[in-house]
Amino acid sequence: MGGKPPKGIITDQCPSMPIAIQQCMPTTIHRWCIWHIMKKVPQKLNGFKGHVDIEQEMSQTVSSRKSSLFEVMYDTTTLEINCKCLLFESRAIVCRHSLMVLGYERVDMISPIYILERWSKNGIVNRRHKSIKSSYDAPGLEQRTKRYNGMISRSYISAEEASEFEVLTAKYHLALDKLDAEMKEFKAKLKENPTIIHEDGSLSEINDLQSPPHVRSRGRPKKRLGSNTDKK
Repeated sequence: MGGKPPKGIITDQCPSMPIAIQQCMPTTIHRWCIWHIMKKVPQKLNGFKGHVDIEQEMSQTVSSRKSSLFEVMYDTTTLEINCKCLLFESRAIVCRHSLMVLGYERVDMISPIYILERWSKNGIVNRRHKSIKSSYDAPGLEQRTKRYNGMISRSYISAEEASEFEVLTAKYHLALDKLDAEMKEFKAKLKENPTIIHEDGSLSEINDLQSPPHVRSRGRPKKRLGSNTDKK
């Protein structure tokens, strides 16, 4: 903390903690851990009549207080939910405050309007992270995923090396610009002539393609001539 006391600290109910905190960090607000409080509720209330209802009400009170930094409005007719934190409006993600209210209302499924196309597997948006391997990927994507991961690894290394110097950073960007232009040109040609990927896909500049090594098959050779009967 750089010698600065925290604004708040949460501990269990050890009696020596508030004394030590008051001596060492007198400006820090000390609160008990809510988990420890709720853990002790059953054993503290078991002797009272209706302790189950009391425990349930306390649990709901704690949950509502935990979700109260923001106001949530839920319409049971239209199934629309709005939170003043504006997380969905800014990042298209339903916030935890809204989810807590939906859970309290026993809503098992949120409205489809909060599940945008960009978050779906078959979304029309060309996401940069779509090549990350997942358990439900089609088999045809496996090779592309391997290529993608390989390029990402090399990009991280190159970017880390280039970022050390301004001149290398500039060259790195120039190289990327040139590569982007070549990729756009290649894709444009591919649209006009789909067979270009086979015409330009020669590996002669990288490595000479050679025939696989000859391996003798198992069993008796097919051209074997043994007895006189076989020769006839």
